[in-house]
Amino acid sequence: MDPDSHTLHELLSLYYPKLDLSEYPTDQEIETLRYETKYLLASFYPTRLVSCLVEYHVFQYNTTEAYQFLLNVDFNIHQRLIGMGDSSGGMLWIYLLQWIVSNNKPVSQGVVLHSPWSHLDFTEENLYDYRDNILSVQLAFNSRQVALGKTTYWFELTDEQVNKINPKRNAFEGFPPLYITAADGQVILDEGKGLMHTYPLFHMWIFKGKCIRQNVRKWIHVTLPIHMRSTLNMAEIETNLQNIREPGLCT
Repeated sequence: MDPDSHTLHELLSLYYPKLDLSEYPTDQEIETLRYETKYLLASFYPTRLVSCLVEYHVFQYNTTEAYQFLLNVDFNIHQRLIGMGDSSGGMLWIYLLQWIVSNNKPVSQGVVLHSPWSHLDFTEENLYDYRDNILSVQLAFNSRQVALGKTTYWFELTDEQVNKINPKRNAFEGFPPLYITAADGQVILDEGKGLMHTYPLFHMWIFKGKCIRQNVRKWIHVTLPIHMRSTLNMAEIETNLQNIREPGLCT
């Protein structure tokens, strides 16, 4: 494992319990997991100034309905939209993009995916080499079970049922440019070998995570349409085009 990731793992193991769920968790267990996860992540970042706080908006829609709601508010919103998701949130973006394309909706300008789950049909065999001091393999299985419900089992689902909740394999035609950080459309893959899950989120602790965040910022500036680049001059844009490092290269 990368030395920075290993050190951070050791710190997490010392001060925080391993995140987990029972096979059939209660609502209270799920809420406790959410609280512990947020607390863990928040503790690794300095407190923000009031002027820098993010105003959260909660949309009471499912993934596809939320996107349609945004288009109803402003049909051109996709022209200034860059999506981003990590872990299972990355999988939701893959699912959403497939829905957008199949329904002939305008796609966003690009999407950044940090350590995304590509699908839900994993087994013990294809997760056998996964090692993480905080996230367990069993947590992945139990989280999937929570999404399905107590009386529904993954391997009993029909293909039609699976397609309603699982991104389709090898169905990426029409996707916008993608920037993926992970252990054809235009895809930049930064494979962080030996790094922890969602390592770019821990940029204050992992040097390569900081490097990737800088590359993503440059990529966003290049990917957005010219009329959305009001804060950049053309010389800076050209510099960003030249300086996006090759995948996997961090110096």
